[in-house]
Amino acid sequence: MNALKLERGFALAYAKMREEAAQWWVVVGEHAVALRDLAGDGLLELPSQGTATVDSIYPRLEALIGELSALHSQAFSHVPRGAWLAVGQLHFLAPVSPAASIYCSAANYRKQLVELIVTRGGDPEIDRLPVGERRPVAQRMVEKRSRQGEPYFFQRPNSCIAPPDGEIHAESGTEELDWELELGIVIGRRGRHVAREDAPNFVAACLILNDVTDRALIYRQDFPGADWLRGKGMPASMPAGPYLVPASVIGEIDALRLRLSVNGEVMQDELAGDMILDVPRLIEYLSSRVELRPGDVIATGTPAGTGAERGRFLQDGDVIRAEIDGLGCQMNKVVFGPGAGPGDRS
Repeated sequence: MNALKLERGFALAYAKMREEAAQWWVVVGEHAVALRDLAGDGLLELPSQGTATVDSIYPRLEALIGELSALHSQAFSHVPRGAWLAVGQLHFLAPVSPAASIYCSAANYRKQLVELIVTRGGDPEIDRLPVGERRPVAQRMVEKRSRQGEPYFFQRPNSCIAPPDGEIHAESGTEELDWELELGIVIGRRGRHVAREDAPNFVAACLILNDVTDRALIYRQDFPGADWLRGKGMPASMPAGPYLVPASVIGEIDALRLRLSVNGEVMQDELAGDMILDVPRLIEYLSSRVELRPGDVIATGTPAGTGAERGRFLQDGDVIRAEIDGLGCQMNKVVFGPGAGPGDRS
């Protein structure tokens, strides 16, 4: 697909060509070379299991990115021209390890949280005010959270991961299927109790995620609070990729722009800098509760413009385009049916 073009630098992708088996590729601009070809030339040290499985590179992801950075600085001059092919010849799969934990940061964008507070209330200070007078108070609450608050995390099953350019299947009768474009952070080294100032060293790469959610199932009548598993546990409902883009290639995360459209209509358009709690604070907090491992993914939250805010949800046949500057683009079609099939991970 022409939409799946890397905008700058280099990246890793897990993909297959025609009917061949999937493998890891190095992508530069609009061209790609098989990672195993670089290893065959003695340019890289690869794990003993090679590059045929999606989880094969994660044990040494950080070192591999360092080696690829060195080759990139030499413009991959040792790679024969005939080894490269156009990215349009590749079918991209999700570049996420089946062993990865998926950690999701909730309500982590200023404008989105303000909208939720204004429309839903839930706090005595807000609930006593008419909706038209809530916004200034909501903005003060969000800024206080930015200064003093802690992240709120939940987990999605790994089986939620889906290809970046496939179909998103939903059960027949789903009424409030929503989109949530998110910047994903891929952990590169094992970590526990990581200090905020050291957190950037644990970020190996970034990728695009769409945290598709069934809003109607999150809040239950028989139990207080949010049931995230029920609303976000659907198989193959979280498109990931197409690329793992090294953090060293990306530069300033806050400057990345996230954009999502449905059938060509822009729904979300925001900078990552609108995060309430930035990536170092997310890693600091999360590593104080769990052990982070190479390949784990942190979904950093979604900007304003979700269907829940707009009162408009995904319908059968809708096409979602999700993109983040420098990380490529996803194109997914929504399909309603009697059952949701598993994602293509091989």
